[in-house]
Amino acid sequence: MQDILYAADMIAAYMKGVSRRKFDRDPMLRDAVVRQIGIIGEAAANLSPAFKTGHPGQAWREIVAMRNVVVHACWDIDFDLVWQAARENVPALAEHLRDALDDEDEAD
Repeated sequence: MQDILYAADMIAAYMKGVSRRKFDRDPMLRDAVVRQIGIIGEAAANLSPAFKTGHPGQAWREIVAMRNVVVHACWDIDFDLVWQAARENVPALAEHLRDALDDEDEAD
């Protein structure tokens, strides 16, 4: 989970104050975000089945599938999906995981 949260924080930092126009015109920014999305997908693929089952509100398969696209089909990346992931999906996932960590800490 820590790898996912770190990558999510990196995406948030990269995207702070960035308009869609700037995102579309900055290949280095897009590459940086895509790289972190790949890390999130790889880390999600390595989460235990029990953890994923315990957190069914997340689109684990889609997260891993997006990783596969950005790593193996990099010529076919849909930057509309990357934008949506960076602006909506990744922050929501990070919030969910932080809540899960808080719940674990309270249970201890």
